[in-house]
Order: sequence, then structure tokens, then C-alpha cells
Amino acid sequence: MDGEGERVETTRGKVRAGGVPGVEHRPAPSRRVHVGIGALAVSRRPDDVLTAILGSCVGVVMLDHTSGVCGLAHVMLPDSRMGRGEELPAKYADLAVPALLAAMRAAGARASRIALALAGGAEIFGLGGAAGGIGTRNVGAVRDGALAVGLRPAREDVGGGGGRLCEVWVGPRQVVVRRPGAAPDELALLTP
Repeated sequence: MDGEGERVETTRGKVRAGGVPGVEHRPAPSRRVHVGIGALAVSRRPDDVLTAILGSCVGVVMLDHTSGVCGLAHVMLPDSRMGRGEELPAKYADLAVPALLAAMRAAGARASRIALALAGGAEIFGLGGAAGGIGTRNVGAVRDGALAVGLRPAREDVGGGGGRLCEVWVGPRQVVVRRPGAAPDELALLTP
């Protein structure tokens, strides 16, 4: 059930993630699933890590701790009315949240057990004005989309002026957000 446009990397060895408790001794993933813009991926494979590189885009993460199903959607724009009918399931916030929830359910997750985390939504273009830039609007639209399906973000690392790498470690059901140039112990652990 991995999303379109995914790139998978295989690695071996140990992962050292700095000084965050519960993170530094994760086993290395055997599969990295890159979730590109407008794509989503769902996995219950314990050795998978779902990844997305985010600027103004928002990474929408859903975890079902009981079933082990984890998902990541890479949202680019707040509203599907801005588009031209492209068929990317997660390009727009108003479509991405219900699409990811449906994929999670199809993989065995229950909506009542899903924890939600958000990352990204930076204002990297320096535009925006009073209404906010695209990053701010993306975060607001994702929050609205989540509320529409009965979910609220348990954790967030959103806004600011820089990009992020969002990693969803399926086995331990952890969400790790890294910022470029940050020391290894400066990770935001967003596990809801």
C-alpha cells in the first residue's frame, strides 16, 4: 500500500540518533520508503521507515499503536480547488487526511486508535502577509481536515523558517523530525 512515486533504500547496521531517550538504539531499517510530494504510504513492516523532506509542505502522520499500522502523507497545498484535477492522493490537505485514514483502515488500523502528528509547514519563501504563507495555510487546512474526520493532532513540529526531514519508524512507532544543520541530539520526537 505504499504511495506512488516512492523511493526505497536498503540499509544495514545500527542507527544512532543522538540523545533522545528511546531513539538512540533503534535497529537500522532494511527499507526506507520515500514519500514524495502528493503521495502517501502505509506500512506495518517493523523494519520500514517512511520519510518525507518537508518545507512548506506538511507531513501528516497516523499511527495505530495496537495494530502496528503507520502512515505518512506529503501534503503540498491546502485546497483541491487550487488544482487541475491531478490524481495524487495527498497533494491537497482537504483530500489527503481522508485518503490516509482510508488507507490506514484498509491496512487494519482502527480510526478510534489512531494518533496523529504533524510536521512541516515552514514559511520558506518569505511570503504570506496577514493571511499567512502557504506553509501556515497548509497547517491550518490539515488541522481542519483532521477535525472533519474526528482526529486532533497529538503532537506537532510546524512553522518556522526552515525545512525538515520527517521519519516514521514503523517498528517502534516513532516519529522523528530532523532539521538541517541541527546536532544529532536536537531531534523532535513527535511520537503521539
